[in-house]
Amino acid sequence: MPSGLGSGARICYGSGMVAPPTSPERRSRLMPDLPPRSRSTLILALVALAGLTYVAGLNVLPLTDPDEVFYAQTAREMLQHHSLLTPLMFSHPQFEKPPLTYWCLMASFSAFGVTPWAARLIPALFGMLGVAATYLLGRRVLPERTAALAALIQASCLVCLGQSIALLTDMVFTSLIVVSMWGFYLWLAERRQRFLYLFAAAAALAVLTKGPVGIIVELLAIVAFLLVTKSREALRSFLLHPWWLVFGVLAAPWYLYATLTYGRAFTWEFLVHDNWDRILRAEHTNFDNQYFYPAVIVVGLIPWTPLLAFLGAGWKKHRALATFLGMWFLAVYVIFAIAHSKLASYILPLFPALAVLLALSLDSLDGMRRRTAAAAALFMLFGAGMIAAP
Repeated sequence: MPSGLGSGARICYGSGMVAPPTSPERRSRLMPDLPPRSRSTLILALVALAGLTYVAGLNVLPLTDPDEVFYAQTAREMLQHHSLLTPLMFSHPQFEKPPLTYWCLMASFSAFGVTPWAARLIPALFGMLGVAATYLLGRRVLPERTAALAALIQASCLVCLGQSIALLTDMVFTSLIVVSMWGFYLWLAERRQRFLYLFAAAAALAVLTKGPVGIIVELLAIVAFLLVTKSREALRSFLLHPWWLVFGVLAAPWYLYATLTYGRAFTWEFLVHDNWDRILRAEHTNFDNQYFYPAVIVVGLIPWTPLLAFLGAGWKKHRALATFLGMWFLAVYVIFAIAHSKLASYILPLFPALAVLLALSLDSLDGMRRRTAAAAALFMLFGAGMIAAP
């Protein structure tokens, strides 16, 4: 079996050697695995927490945001005209986004009717998927408690809550990035081919959600991680692996159809206007500054923002994983910071990585510091609730 990050494997960092992600043996010493029934209960509790939090607010407001109305109307017209492959607005083709979110909305509208609740159900379900993926996949290389804490931070931070009840493409995109990135890391840790195919399938769906950035951000993070850790053999195996075929089979057909059917109308609107132009030109000039995304991170983490003070604690025990998560965070941040068009939701995919990094830090603290951090988080949650209250 090729050497990876699994049992007995190491990643080189310069002249030093670092232990692999938590093996089953080490995990059992740090924290005994929960019995199957308790584990199932924990999974259900995490998903239920996210589900109740997200679904409870779906019908509070009508679809008033212009983007929400746009996506819902597009899916409704596609359903009415039986147009599975061509997004429609006022019966005319439009290509602001690829079709995956519209397909999900069409399924929800068919099942529950064309309502705000049915529309917002899609980001809520994907929000739950992201939380479940962080726990289920993360626990394979982390202590169970740390994986559960990471999922809790992800489920309850302000930006993830907000994006899970808003009809936008960002939560769909982010949850697919979570599944895909964990798929790659688990392939590297265990060298089971199914995980790399999971990476490819989820990355293809991300490309069908928001376009080429779905694979660009992942490749940037992965290649940077493998170069930083001097994992040349793993880099070669990754680049030569036939996961590209799975990715192409899933992602390419719709783009090929749209290009052959609509030609310049598609390539200009989608690739040039909705992708390239947003890199070069700011749609919201007030947000186009170096302080915008740091502010989004600080506010978006509420009530867990105080944990940033402890960021970095405990990373030596999980150096490979922390490096991978750091590259994930930086890849998302750098790509969207370079672009002149900035919105808070654009950097949503970095929050799941940050949630795991914070969980690693919090879980390594002694009892007193952990209680202090928890108390600060609760105080911030109370303060946010008081501000939000009418």
